[in-house]
Amino acid sequence: MDETEAVVFDFDGVIAKPIGKDTLLTPGSIAKIELYAGIEEVIDYIIKKYKIGIITQNKHGTVWQILREKKLPFNIQIVGDENSELAEKRLNYIIGVRLRVQPSETVYIGDRVPDIQAGVDNKVKRVIVAAYGDGIRDNLERMMSKFNADRNITTRIEMVESPKEILNYLN
Repeated sequence: MDETEAVVFDFDGVIAKPIGKDTLLTPGSIAKIELYAGIEEVIDYIIKKYKIGIITQNKHGTVWQILREKKLPFNIQIVGDENSELAEKRLNYIIGVRLRVQPSETVYIGDRVPDIQAGVDNKVKRVIVAAYGDGIRDNLERMMSKFNADRNITTRIEMVESPKEILNYLN
């Protein structure tokens, strides 16, 4: 199996508590956006070892503002809703064009069933499902069982209960 070269995060539900793609953000409201406990340390660790990307249904500029406000690193590739409507297409674009790695070298972290599907369809090395996020746990577990039982799927799927557990599944 290929070595991990890149880690791609879904934004809402994995890094930040969901804000909604149509939310109008002001400098005051950006400060109120909550990140999941421990995600800053996880990103700091990952960015030292891997290429890192974020896909989101929010506007690219909105995520940059949040990263700046929360003092998170800036050398992160971001693909927002202006680039594509579907998680699968955003993931494919950020892996191949922005990060310039192979799917088999990529770990994708999402919190919803379409995120799992996008990772499997793109044949990433591993999908990490953020059970602490916004997804409905029963649906996530059913989808994971379905994919893990399918012998034709090469993507490994893991579930984590906190951001810090992500570090256990990067290699």
